[in-house]
Amino acid sequence: MFLSIALAAATTQVEACSAAVHGNLVDAVSACAAEGRVDVLNPGGISETCAAALTAGRQAGKFGPHLPPAGRTGLIREFDTKLAACRSPVAKQPIPERPTVNLWD
Repeated sequence: MFLSIALAAATTQVEACSAAVHGNLVDAVSACAAEGRVDVLNPGGISETCAAALTAGRQAGKFGPHLPPAGRTGLIREFDTKLAACRSPVAKQPIPERPTVNLWD
């Protein structure tokens, strides 16, 4: 039950960040502030991809209002790319091993 609450909280923060980046960009700095740290050993924490999306949203909120529209669009596009990776994470592919011949064989 705690796991579902923690995941819901992380999802809610990411959605609030997305709404701030696409709505009022100035509010994105506070909406995208990461509440928890990434903990690899604790699966209930926020994932690395979602933390990267929150960081991109915070950067867009910090620098976007002072940039021309083209620069602002680029920051929002970068946030959207990282947000898509957060919403649908891809399982890491194992690195294939090549059979090698050792000199002593």
